[in-house]
Amino acid sequence: MNEGDGKWEIRGNEITAKKSTNVGISDFHNITGHVERRRSPERGHNVHGNKISADGGKNVGISNFGNYTGGSA
Repeated sequence: MNEGDGKWEIRGNEITAKKSTNVGISDFHNITGHVERRRSPERGHNVHGNKISADGGKNVGISNFGNYTGGSA
């Protein structure tokens, strides 16, 4: 994380596969049913410079992260 702006840096990754399923960056930094007394400052994701390829692949790319579901303050 870049402490200066509160963003998670996801950059410069190279992911390559052939005839594969679920290739890339997914399902992380999610919060489910979490209750906080005081809401933290908003944090974001700085996603850039990533190369993801999968010849003949399925479900390829960047998905499902940084989500908040459930709970209340």
